[in-house]
Amino acid sequence: MRYYIDFGWVFLSCIIFMIFSKVWTILGNYPEAFKYGSIIYQVVDVILFVLANLSIGIAATIVFYYIQQLVDKKKNFEVYTELRRILLFMFYRHLVVLSQLDNFKEIRNIERRLPLSNFMAYNIFDIPILIDSYRSISTNEEREIFKNNLMNYFGTMTDDQLESFVGSFEKQINEIFDKENIRYFKESKDLIASVYVLYNDDFSIIQRIYIKDKDNNKEELLSEIVKDYMSFLDASIELYEELDIFIESIEKKKIFTFIKMLD
Repeated sequence: MRYYIDFGWVFLSCIIFMIFSKVWTILGNYPEAFKYGSIIYQVVDVILFVLANLSIGIAATIVFYYIQQLVDKKKNFEVYTELRRILLFMFYRHLVVLSQLDNFKEIRNIERRLPLSNFMAYNIFDIPILIDSYRSISTNEEREIFKNNLMNYFGTMTDDQLESFVGSFEKQINEIFDKENIRYFKESKDLIASVYVLYNDDFSIIQRIYIKDKDNNKEELLSEIVKDYMSFLDASIELYEELDIFIESIEKKKIFTFIKMLD
């Protein structure tokens, strides 16, 4: 897990001081154990009294801070749902190709009003199936089969079809890049930048190279297209999953998850 609680140790230390202060007070009911023990006890008791009261204030401030952050995120909830909407439309475009592969046949077998060649045929309920199906491709052998299936599919595309598929992501990619500096959750900026770079600097570029030079080295270029596409898909899924977890922590008030992911 990449996250950690920024004030975790501070808050825990405050709780320990408060508990120890109460225990020390109880020890005062016992007789003096050694010479000058009473004096030492009184000095420590004063110190613990100050630390305990300070700890109460710090702990209360930390609790108030996270409650205020949760309330603030709920008030600006549309910021998160807007990013999720953009990512969903990206996945609908992924499904134009992925749904044609055997790895995602469960999606292909669902009855649709529109043909699966049109990304508008998909809906939000397809996304968990997409992610589960993709995550089930776990072994090296399964990854290799998936890679070969993608190579075969991309290889049957005309230049116009491939260019149209790659270009279909451009609007959403530019939309999420415009939101890169919004503090969604911890490391969200890096995840958004990763999706943007893997599309613009890798997948989009190799597609243009492939169309231009495929007559000279088709298999190697197809392999590069698939590698870059899978990296782009990986980054898109990771961003969506992290965003979905954070949204759920706000909606269902999962405080510890919210605190760990808060930027």
